[in-house]
Amino acid sequence: MKSAHRPSAPTRRRRLLAASLLVLWTAGCVSSRAMRDGQDAEQREHWDIALLAYQRAREQDPSNLPAKAAYERVRMKTAQVHYDRGKIYHQSGQLDLAAIELEQSVALDQTNDAAQQEYRKVRAELDSRQRARTREFPGVAEQVG
Repeated sequence: MKSAHRPSAPTRRRRLLAASLLVLWTAGCVSSRAMRDGQDAEQREHWDIALLAYQRAREQDPSNLPAKAAYERVRMKTAQVHYDRGKIYHQSGQLDLAAIELEQSVALDQTNDAAQQEYRKVRAELDSRQRARTREFPGVAEQVG
C-alpha cells in the first residue's frame, strides 16, 4: 500500500507565504497599472479618464496614499474643466450642453458655489425656454409628454 505524502508544516507555511506574496504582488501590479493609466491620461489632459483610473487604483488598494492624493487633485481639476466648458456652452446659447457640463462639475465638487449658481441659471433658462415653447405650441407639449 502506498501512503499519501503530506508536506511538512514548514513546507506548507512556505507555500502559504509564497502564495500570499504572489497575491499581494499581483494586487500591487494591478494598482500600479491603474496609477500609470491615470498618470498617462493626466499628461494628455484627459481628465475624466485620469479620474476613473485613479478611482480604480484607490478601490484596488484603499491604503494607497498617492492614489488618494492623485484622485483628489484630478477630481478638482476635472470639476473645473467641466465648469469652464459649461460656462462656454452657456455663453454660446447651448443650454443643454451647458447643463450637462455644469451638472458634472457640481457632482465632482459640491463646494463650488459658482458652478452651482451657473447650473441654476442654466436650468432656469431651460425651464423658461420650455414654458415658452409650451405657450407657442400648446398641443405639441401635451402630445409629447
